[in-house]
Amino acid sequence: MLFYGYKKLTGYITIISIVMEIITISTIIDITETHIIRNYKKELLRKFPMIKNQEQWLKARRQQSNFDTLVQVISLRTQPLNIQSPVVSTEILRDFRYKSRGRVWTFSFEVEFNNIFYKNDDPLGLLKEDCNNVPVIPNLDSSIKSQQYIKVDTGSIYNTMFKVVTSEL
Repeated sequence: MLFYGYKKLTGYITIISIVMEIITISTIIDITETHIIRNYKKELLRKFPMIKNQEQWLKARRQQSNFDTLVQVISLRTQPLNIQSPVVSTEILRDFRYKSRGRVWTFSFEVEFNNIFYKNDDPLGLLKEDCNNVPVIPNLDSSIKSQQYIKVDTGSIYNTMFKVVTSEL
């Protein structure tokens, strides 16, 4: 459980240690955070100079929708805190059981309570269960095309992996 603060006892300050559970998600589904959350309107283009036309706007909106979908699934059981924007890298997709190079999106977040996703000796069992087979928008900037559903790292074919990192503050 997260607890921030200090307690003053007879003139001494007791520092309370905080153990945070940080969860990292890596996926080969395009979850680029573009901040495009509305339908296309030409007058909004000036706020996003990197987008030049309606087609680019739609692609950016779909990328954002994939990220939003994943965050919403996480939010079914807890309020994710300190959500980091996804970072994309190009690497050999060995962890996803592919031999080719491709793009991997990775982001992390903190949770309110440790072991909130615990099920059957898996600290992320409930999160994996919730995310598995959730539909996403395919064929954006993903290297592996036709990724229409989130498939978690529990079977032979998957496109999304989860990892718990615990750090003491």
